Amino acid sequence: MSTKRKLDDVTGKDTAGTDGRGKRLRHIAAIAAVCDEARRLAGELVQARSEGNLVKNASLLFLELEQLNRKASMYTRDVKQVTTEAKQAMDRLHLSLQNHNYERLHLQKEIMKCEDIDTIYQDVELVFEEVFRAQAPPELTAAEDPHQIMLNRLKFEMEERKRMQQEEKDLIALRDSLKKEKLEKLQNLEVMEKELESVIQASLPSQKRFGLSTTTERRQADVASLLPPPLFVLYKHAVGYIQTYEKMLSVDIVGDMEQAKMWFEDNRNEVARLTQGRSFTPAAASLNGDESDMEIEIRHEGRVGSQDASKTFHDKHPLSVVLTVKHPDESDAAKMTFFYLPVLKIVVVAAEILQKMTNIPPAALLAGLFPNDDGTSSPNPANMFLDESFMFSPAMAGGYAYAWAQPICGLEFPSSPSQLTPSRAWYAEGDEGGLPLRPFLTKIVELVGQRIRVLKSLDSQINGLSSGSIGLPIPKGGKTNTNCKIRDWKLITEHPVRGCIYKATADCSGCRFTIQVVIPLKYPDVAPLFSVKSERPAGAVDTPDDVSSIRLPEHVQEIENQVNTGFAALPPLFPSIAEPAAHTLSYQVVKLLACLDAYVTVAEAPATERDDTRAKVGE
Repeated sequence: MSTKRKLDDVTGKDTAGTDGRGKRLRHIAAIAAVCDEARRLAGELVQARSEGNLVKNASLLFLELEQLNRKASMYTRDVKQVTTEAKQAMDRLHLSLQNHNYERLHLQKEIMKCEDIDTIYQDVELVFEEVFRAQAPPELTAAEDPHQIMLNRLKFEMEERKRMQQEEKDLIALRDSLKKEKLEKLQNLEVMEKELESVIQASLPSQKRFGLSTTTERRQADVASLLPPPLFVLYKHAVGYIQTYEKMLSVDIVGDMEQAKMWFEDNRNEVARLTQGRSFTPAAASLNGDESDMEIEIRHEGRVGSQDASKTFHDKHPLSVVLTVKHPDESDAAKMTFFYLPVLKIVVVAAEILQKMTNIPPAALLAGLFPNDDGTSSPNPANMFLDESFMFSPAMAGGYAYAWAQPICGLEFPSSPSQLTPSRAWYAEGDEGGLPLRPFLTKIVELVGQRIRVLKSLDSQINGLSSGSIGLPIPKGGKTNTNCKIRDWKLITEHPVRGCIYKATADCSGCRFTIQVVIPLKYPDVAPLFSVKSERPAGAVDTPDDVSSIRLPEHVQEIENQVNTGFAALPPLFPSIAEPAAHTLSYQVVKLLACLDAYVTVAEAPATERDDTRAKVGE
């Protein structure tokens, strides 16, 4: 029996189709009506105690009240039972909901685990989907499901890798066979190389007998491939010069071959880029190069870590080119060693005089070869931006950066033409508004040859002067014997602009004079400069030079002016000398000694007779 039917039985009425609280509990309203009626009857009972039916009616009403109370108790019990059943049903539904939620959370966790699990296919590098659809068979690309597409891509990747693995095996087998074949050929080549080397060694006497240098040239050509571009240009110029004037010059390449190979490999790209043009222009190369390249080399390259960049500025290339200038009798006269500085991108030259010259420094061979070119500063204007404290040092570079050495090595700088201003005969012909004129290597060799002859003559004269021999014939209308002679002559220092500075000592009639002689770099075109530094008795102990010790300073000044006039009066005095300019120093020494002899005569004469004595000496 349902709960609604039980309620109907309690109230005795049909509650179907009704709603609202008052309609569902009609027995409560009936109890209220009975109570009201009981109150009314109780009142009437008080008023009419005499009536006997009133007690009877009241008793009936109380009976009916007890019946209704019983029905209310039964209804309450039924309602509690219905409520308990409904609560139990609700508990069952809530428990079922909790079970479903637990299952939902469990399934979500399992899904997350499946999504987070690491699988092999995630690390497989697959081809792009566009490539897959373009190259895969139609049965693999027809799928629409993303999961199936991924499976098809994995399958296609596996097939492709199997195919490529097979190709790799085939190629490895081919490589091994080629390596074996190459090894056999290399062994044959080694045998042939040894045989050819033995043939070359056997042909060396014949090459020497016929004046051939084929083997040497071939070996030098192999080494020349490792030269930096500027030195390679110089080497080619020298080879071309030797083919024309083979007895005037020889060229050699010296240095560490292994380090040169390492440098070539490290700078292969830069060398290839720089050698694409007709000339090598470091300034343009620095501007056109990548900033990353600038960071090594010069870079700004030395600033990496704690290394001082300035210590790498004067680093030289491992290889150098040596030009040996020869005498007409084919004997070696002097060497010029050309170094390339990769960081500064300039060429420096170190000179060496092969003949023994005790009074001539080696640097005098090339110093002042061209006007305004002493080689003590870098001709590359870009070097001023390397570092604020940078200053070019010939001692650290191992040579002088002469401006004339840059064009013959293929280097071009904006400052080069202004530093080379001699005759146009020394340069290649060209238009005034065109490219700057360049010095010929031929002219350089010619100037060096002339400088060697001049220095040889100068050294011979200095040696003669040191031993007391002037080496000049008797002058026309005069005599060379005086009371003065040179006692000592030695080199003090060499100056890149002024020239060589010597100190000489002359003894004249009991007086000893200390003389400073500056022989300019352009000697004999420019005459040496003589200056008397001190005067003292011949037997006195040598003391530091003191100009105040000179007794007649104005006379000494006049003597210096007369001696430093050069060799203008030499030809008429010595007509037998074929090349009077070559004996300028000796002539000036003769003139100086004669003047000092006259000076001593004047200085020792009484003051009243000095004018007459000076006039006689002047004659």
